[in-house]
Amino acid sequence: MKRDRHKTILLMTERSEGVNPHALTMELAACARALSPEGRDEITIAWTDPGAQDSMDALSRGTGCRVLVLYGDRPLDYTCEVFTRESAALARELGAGIVIVPHTPRGYDYAPRLAVRLGACCITAIEGVERDGETLRLVRTACFGKISSSIESGDGPLVLTVMPGAFRTDHPSKEAAPVVERRSVSTRMETTGSVSVRSAKGGALDFSNADVIVSAGRGMQKAENVNLVRELSRRFPRPAVGGSRIACDLGWLDYDAQVGITGKAVAPRLYVACGISGALQHVAAIRGSRHIVAINRDPSAAIFKEADAGVVEDAITFIPLLLAEIDSRKGSAP
Repeated sequence: MKRDRHKTILLMTERSEGVNPHALTMELAACARALSPEGRDEITIAWTDPGAQDSMDALSRGTGCRVLVLYGDRPLDYTCEVFTRESAALARELGAGIVIVPHTPRGYDYAPRLAVRLGACCITAIEGVERDGETLRLVRTACFGKISSSIESGDGPLVLTVMPGAFRTDHPSKEAAPVVERRSVSTRMETTGSVSVRSAKGGALDFSNADVIVSAGRGMQKAENVNLVRELSRRFPRPAVGGSRIACDLGWLDYDAQVGITGKAVAPRLYVACGISGALQHVAAIRGSRHIVAINRDPSAAIFKEADAGVVEDAITFIPLLLAEIDSRKGSAP
């Protein structure tokens, strides 16, 4: 993909329970800057929650982008028809050559339809950008993380979905005055109707707000031992508890806590894998983490290849020792 002329990159945000929209938007902005490293493309954020003006100003300052706050005659709740129609109209008005959408259930629901409306190429689950001179390639994995491919799309318009956690958030080199505009859109549905919206039992777990995620795998042996993982997570600021696919299949944790290709991709400051072997499906979803620590009794476990630090020990034996050491140090602190 060669970027030879100035274009707009449009970022479509989303507002939903259990998702930190600001964190997602910062990641989309980081992806947009990777696509336009020399700043030749104007980046515009379409924000679908009117919210407070201070919050919108902070978002514009934090990303260095113009923010268009979309609102309608009723709450702009997600429907595929409305988001496809209004985002297509906005992309045409702005002359957007690239539209970036989060790779979430909502995002990959309407992104292909949006691409058809715009006559664009749709590339989903983007995890990285490679640059070779003037040519940019989009990186994504397939077959549950077993294959990595670089895609060169050509010069036509693009609709991309970006994996949460794939791009580390950054900040513009110069903080400019915020640019926030409000724009009315139509929420009318012509071909579909909304019946109801129901949240999953217990609500969605928001990993995007967590600085530290401590996850349990099959090596925890039984449901009662997952309490050790919970106790360890409480020793950190802004923690969350996750689990591997098998831990959730066994009923030790709810599925909203599943970390993996079929669960959630995460990118905390610290990810602690307790009794997790490191299947490709799991590893592919934690690569955005800044630091990974693995606790596993099998020295040949695949998770150690991804870890920054590893402990070769049964997690059930090691975690109580670690908890005791942490608590003793806190007790002796002046």
